[in-house]
Amino acid sequence: MTGAGSPWLTVRQAATYCQTGPRVIYRAAASGQLRAARVGGRRDLRLRMDWLDAWLEQTASPADSRAETLR
Repeated sequence: MTGAGSPWLTVRQAATYCQTGPRVIYRAAASGQLRAARVGGRRDLRLRMDWLDAWLEQTASPADSRAETLR
């Protein structure tokens, strides 16, 4: 776990923040869609919330208008 006040998140923390699974974070980082800092081992990444926010904004798609008609 990162220290209090640290801007760096682990993959698990980033996945929780983005409400997704860790695999999605790993895939996005591996494909270059998501900026990440690699530390230590092969899969040990650290991410910043502003990087996650930018990635979410970049990959966001318009809401499906059919969803409103299904209610």
